[in-house]
Amino acid sequence: MAAPLVRQAHEPSGRADQVPIEPRRERTSQLLRVMSSKLHDNRTRLVRYGATSLLALGISEITLVLIVAKNVNPTAAAFAANVAGMLPSYLLSRYWIWANARRDHAGRQVVLYWITSLASMTITSLTTGAIGATAPRHGALRLVITGAAFFAVSVVLWLTKFVVYQRGIFPQDSPEADEPI
Repeated sequence: MAAPLVRQAHEPSGRADQVPIEPRRERTSQLLRVMSSKLHDNRTRLVRYGATSLLALGISEITLVLIVAKNVNPTAAAFAANVAGMLPSYLLSRYWIWANARRDHAGRQVVLYWITSLASMTITSLTTGAIGATAPRHGALRLVITGAAFFAVSVVLWLTKFVVYQRGIFPQDSPEADEPI
């Protein structure tokens, strides 16, 4: 028995092309499976990115507070704090979060990751320094203000960096992406 036909498009001649319903259902089902898989992968990556970021931010924040407590300039302290969190962040990003990313341009990935990190570090350091400069020169309030500024700027940059990493630095090659739908 032939598959039921459904009208899909009208040609200029006025005749309608007809396509069997079953192949359309299969294509729709395949599209939904691919979308569901990509959503799961992205959610997993976002959770891993969050965990990695918390670890790196914790290392950076502790480093910042320890350095600022020694009365070091907040901009220099923020710079050093960023450096302290960058290496674990990079290693976890490359080998845990985006472990399945294409590696055919590994040098490009390294360079783009560090450019993104340096841009983020510059923004974080300069902003933390500017806000820290308004804090009292000594005492707990200086630590709280400088630490809060560093944390707030880091949180603002967090999602932006995820998008840059996900789409630009560690693109995913999935077999589903090459299959016609």
